[in-house]
Amino acid sequence: MWSDLDYMDKKAIFTVDKHNYPPDQFRSFLTSRRLHYIPLIDAGVSILDQIAIEEGNKKKIFLKSIRN
Repeated sequence: MWSDLDYMDKKAIFTVDKHNYPPDQFRSFLTSRRLHYIPLIDAGVSILDQIAIEEGNKKKIFLKSIRN
């Protein structure tokens, strides 16, 4: 089973919306049907991810331009 970004909590990276994807129920759903789960991993940073933004700015790791 594939999913888009709807599994994320407010589209924040490395999170799961536990209201719509309760871990125990979701695991039971997948295992009872012998399904594999493949989430779309979005490497974008949500504006709500202030810790990630602050760390990225401090370490100067964000891509600012495709040109040098």
